[in-house]
Amino acid sequence: MKIISSYLIFFVAFSVSISAQTKSSFVNKKYEYKIDFPAKWDIEQLPSKEDPVTVVAKSPSTSSFLVNARKDPSFKGKNANQLSANDITAELKTQFRKVVLLESDYQTYEEMPLLYLKFSAETDDDDKIFILQYYMFRNDYLYLIQAMTLQSDFENEEGVINSAVYSFNYLGASSEYTSNFYRSEQYEYSINFPDGWKKTLNAGQVGATTSGGAVSMFIDVTLDREYAGMSMLDYPVESFTEAIQKQYEDGKIIESRRMPINGISSIFIKHKFKDKGTEVTMLHYFLIKDSKLFVIQCTSPSSQFSTYEGTFKTAVLSLRL
Repeated sequence: MKIISSYLIFFVAFSVSISAQTKSSFVNKKYEYKIDFPAKWDIEQLPSKEDPVTVVAKSPSTSSFLVNARKDPSFKGKNANQLSANDITAELKTQFRKVVLLESDYQTYEEMPLLYLKFSAETDDDDKIFILQYYMFRNDYLYLIQAMTLQSDFENEEGVINSAVYSFNYLGASSEYTSNFYRSEQYEYSINFPDGWKKTLNAGQVGATTSGGAVSMFIDVTLDREYAGMSMLDYPVESFTEAIQKQYEDGKIIESRRMPINGISSIFIKHKFKDKGTEVTMLHYFLIKDSKLFVIQCTSPSSQFSTYEGTFKTAVLSLRL
């Protein structure tokens, strides 16, 4: 992953000789954010004060901290739940010894997705360290906030690090994806519904529709012991196509196959049917994880389906279980 690689290469290259310019609050006007550091931390702006792509801070003890901002028009519309912890782990292993991913979580910060990672590792000097990373997109920016400390000092430093991380404040315009990111703590998944659609929450079913309501996307979750230890590979595709044909007797199956969604096996079915005289195209995605059956349903009048097909695919691939 080129985005992640560029950050990690920089991380091991920067100097930790910190200048004496100390502030309790740092505002990066060029890269549109503000963050608060403890007053005793020293701050350096790299490559220069005029272009502070990276802000490096160091505590009086052993902790180092950085905020790196990268701007690229291709980042617009992306969010942190599209990043892969596996890719980031692989990159870190090229820079440190004995890298182990200890924690990985997709969180929400200021109503936006945030990827949090915690690693243990060893330096070339045999120091045992913890590395904490936080990734978030804001419009054209990808921000990486990273803290590194000796494992022996982590208990004392953790509160200070967290206070700095969660003081981060994006100063630019609101991100276009703010309103339609959804995370279910109960069923342990997140998904990003299409931008501008109206989000709907009904019991176990969550979805979003266009302003007119003719085009929609819903996800339904069923928790059942029957699914324990199972995956979609344990079920024949035909059992799902037959069930759909029974439900929509006048419909027609257009396509059915197995497909992976972010490394998890799913069964995909595309079919058409008539609803009050209008032909409708519907997509179904079935997945199983941790005794839960996830069903994603995307619906559009067939006359508009080609317009929304890419939108459906992007939203489905944002699913994280």
